[in-house]
Amino acid sequence: LRPDEHEAPAPPQGKSQRTRQQILEATLHCLADWGYSHTTNESIAMRAKVSRGAVTHHFPSRIALFREFAAYLMELRVAEYTDMVRRIASGLEGGPTFEAMRLTLELMHHDYSTSACFHALQEFMRGTRGIRTLGKLAATLAKDIDTREVQIRAELLPVWKEFPETSEVLRDLTVYVLASVSMTPGPRADPAR
Repeated sequence: LRPDEHEAPAPPQGKSQRTRQQILEATLHCLADWGYSHTTNESIAMRAKVSRGAVTHHFPSRIALFREFAAYLMELRVAEYTDMVRRIASGLEGGPTFEAMRLTLELMHHDYSTSACFHALQEFMRGTRGIRTLGKLAATLAKDIDTREVQIRAELLPVWKEFPETSEVLRDLTVYVLASVSMTPGPRADPAR
């Protein structure tokens, strides 16, 4: 760099940015714990410990809130999934075995069935089905997450490339387990939703 060129330091996270972060985090937990229909500005504000006016100040509409929330959820879900796949990959040093596949499925089932991100995504998908703008946003989010998960598996699980037959069985079992998790009410599910 020349003396007159320099990288600007990252701006410090101000109060406004912290409040936005609190609102997004509260949205995640409201969706996961109470479902889409109970995720209102009031419930988000209560969970975030901010005023309802602060929520509408930062996100003037539900669409504005969920647009930013989708990006936030994508980032969290990808980080969570990357961590899980790294843990799986560390247990596959001896190559794919039945025991490694069983442990992989147990880990994935546990992480998916207890993850607030997973439950928030499911609630967002279910709740926005009939809403044109938000439904499209939720569908795009799910597709983008699926795409990133495939990339993460390809990057971090070399056995998926080296042993195509085993990876095909593992993919089928994974889809079966995850489908059962998403269709079976988890520990957070409330029948009233």
